[in-house]
Amino acid sequence: MEEMDYYKQFKSLLEYFVAHTEWNQNKDKNHIGYSKYIKPLIDSGTFQSDGQGYNSGKVDKDKRDFKIQLQIKEWENYPFGKIFLNSNGGTKTRYFSIVNYLNVGWASIYADYTPDKAHIDSLWIGFEQVEQFSKTIAELGLYNNQDPNNNLIIFYKKFEKLIKERNKNYWLFKHKPGTEGANNCQKFVEKAIRLNSGIMQYEYGVQEPPRKVTLNWNRAFDVQEGDIIFLCGDKKVYAVGTAIPPRLEPDEILSKDFLMNDKKKESYNSYNFGGIIHFEDEPVFYQNLTEGIEEWGQRIDVDSWKYYNKQGIFIKEENLESRSDVYCAIRKLKNEKGYKLLKKMEGDFMNADENLNLLKNTKNLILTGAPGTGKTFEARKLAIKLIFGKDSEDLLSEKEKEEADSKIGFVQFHSSYDYTDFVEGLRPIKEKKDSKEIGFERRDGAFKAFCKEALNDKTDKPYVFIIDEINRGEVGKIFGELFFAIEDGYRNKKVDTQYQNLIDEDNDPFRNGFFVPKNVFIIGTMNDIDRSVENMDFAFRRRFSWKEVTAEESQKMFDEPSAWKDSEGNIVDVSSYLQKIKNRMDNLNIEIVKDEYELGPSYQIGAAYFLKFARYLKDEDESSAFENLWNYHIKPLLNEYLRGEQDSSDKLTNLETAYENENPVQ
Repeated sequence: MEEMDYYKQFKSLLEYFVAHTEWNQNKDKNHIGYSKYIKPLIDSGTFQSDGQGYNSGKVDKDKRDFKIQLQIKEWENYPFGKIFLNSNGGTKTRYFSIVNYLNVGWASIYADYTPDKAHIDSLWIGFEQVEQFSKTIAELGLYNNQDPNNNLIIFYKKFEKLIKERNKNYWLFKHKPGTEGANNCQKFVEKAIRLNSGIMQYEYGVQEPPRKVTLNWNRAFDVQEGDIIFLCGDKKVYAVGTAIPPRLEPDEILSKDFLMNDKKKESYNSYNFGGIIHFEDEPVFYQNLTEGIEEWGQRIDVDSWKYYNKQGIFIKEENLESRSDVYCAIRKLKNEKGYKLLKKMEGDFMNADENLNLLKNTKNLILTGAPGTGKTFEARKLAIKLIFGKDSEDLLSEKEKEEADSKIGFVQFHSSYDYTDFVEGLRPIKEKKDSKEIGFERRDGAFKAFCKEALNDKTDKPYVFIIDEINRGEVGKIFGELFFAIEDGYRNKKVDTQYQNLIDEDNDPFRNGFFVPKNVFIIGTMNDIDRSVENMDFAFRRRFSWKEVTAEESQKMFDEPSAWKDSEGNIVDVSSYLQKIKNRMDNLNIEIVKDEYELGPSYQIGAAYFLKFARYLKDEDESSAFENLWNYHIKPLLNEYLRGEQDSSDKLTNLETAYENENPVQ
């Protein structure tokens, strides 16, 4: 069947469902659906008012559950599964949605009623009677004798999506279970995150009650591609991913029984093998025995661990499907508990970061702040979190790091940057390879080329375009008609660019007009004490949300080990100096905002300046490192702040005294 055929079938099913429930409630022969759907069944003596269609395959054909499902037989099958009709018959006072519904697994369609409880007013999608999406009968175009409208197609797709989400299995996978309660648990969790796989390690020893090995093996072979895996390090969940087939090609393909049938039960036959072992007819679970005892592991790969939460979320034993799973490395969650946990992790991850939530909801964000507050660093970090659901670039796998290079665009505006660089324009080219004659050809600018990449990516992942120093360019000329196209409400709305008539490539997705795809997010950065800020017009400002990154907030960069690097890019351990660095920064910034300097918080100095301490820390010469940081980075900036003031020398001395104080100000 074609896709549209399923929409038409679905429309007929909804019409029948409404007519069936209306007849049970009102016995109204004037209802628009009665003559088409109910009367023929009544006339033939086959109408069944109540029954649970999902039991239709478990009962004899003369039972009501079978009969009620038979009434929708021609509309019951879809690519996502069979839809069942369930009804308790009529009610005296109102329509009880929870006992009149269509369902596939946990996902259901319910009927809602008018305020006077006389007729069905709308249909809604949900699970456990929690509404997810609703449309009125009129909006769905039921009984209008026309092809399915956009609202009905959206309703169908929302139902399909909920079915896919709700009917997956949810598993807890304890990475390296031997670390239960150990101090180094977090280290192994983060290792799993970088590997994008869950690894068990202790399953090769002697079986003792409660026979954990057998339980783990049996559970592991139940995991299927597309299932949701929660990463555990102890009794908490730290991240989530979707199970995928093994990334590594096998050296051996064996049966599960072959490895399990060691009669002595002192070890498993896997000890007799090396390399990568896949199992017959098992699409997900495998063993990687290539790296030595410490790296041995039974594994399940995931697409990407995301929504990482360092504190973790505690899982109660009553959330498990089986109490026998309590001591296992692989445990199965009750379906509804797993779904709620997934939504909680996603919500917690997004809401925990105000900037991330702002970017997700508005699509266009500008980060402002004092010098050195790490606005570009924060923009990159937000992009990583939005795309991969990970707090730090350090947690990305090698493949994800490569992917980040294509999904995160970057330009820096300056006085010479223009529309040609950003959107499109005519570029000089040689007419012939050996010719001195020059011609011109239309070429995409950086942003338009980036939008093409985002549009061609069928994974629908976010793409983030970062514009550094956005206020240093003449934004009106650079963006042109994109002032309209970047607005969240006008994404996918086509606009003609200045060189639209020169696009003649048949495969160019923007041949009939340029638009910004919905999966493209824009982050701009700017220094709010820069004089060029005044040149930004209000039309541009209102198309972005604005967030200040304060000097105090910028100290988050100190927590990233990879932020502390020497001049050759090597990571430097500054942990023993970190509190002194923070105290010096705080004391200096407290001094800067005092009234006598007439500067204010916008002139405080951000953490990026203090990260340079690592460049000068050689042979643990702490004193020289702080002195060089002051002389070559902080003092020149403060001189610029104080230029032209009569008492600038005295003020600079006071600022230096504050900087040299390594004790917190009381």
